[in-house]
Amino acid sequence: DSISVELISNYRCPQPPTASSNGIRVKVLTGVGDVKGGRQLKVYPNPANDYVIFEHTDAAGKGDMQVRVYNALGQKLTETALINDKTIWNTANLSAGVYIYQLLTTEGVSETGRIIISR
Repeated sequence: DSISVELISNYRCPQPPTASSNGIRVKVLTGVGDVKGGRQLKVYPNPANDYVIFEHTDAAGKGDMQVRVYNALGQKLTETALINDKTIWNTANLSAGVYIYQLLTTEGVSETGRIIISR
């Protein structure tokens, strides 16, 4: 997609009274794709209503693991540790929509995916 802007001035002396920008190319992203490879994290139920369970499928020897969840604006909603390889996240107060989760290990982000909250 391409965007251009035109500015029109009501000020008495501008010469010329209009100015245009160069074209700006914009790439519109509408989602986040899942990381390829084996799934390390079970996320269920998905779609969810009141809660989501994050369950690590192979936590042996992985060290500390965290799950982060972001809304569609990229704002971090939660960051929680996986306790005993399983964590329940309360979603009862969230609006219906798509949320993004990340699994973080000591080596960095190892998995990214979507959670759908339906009401």
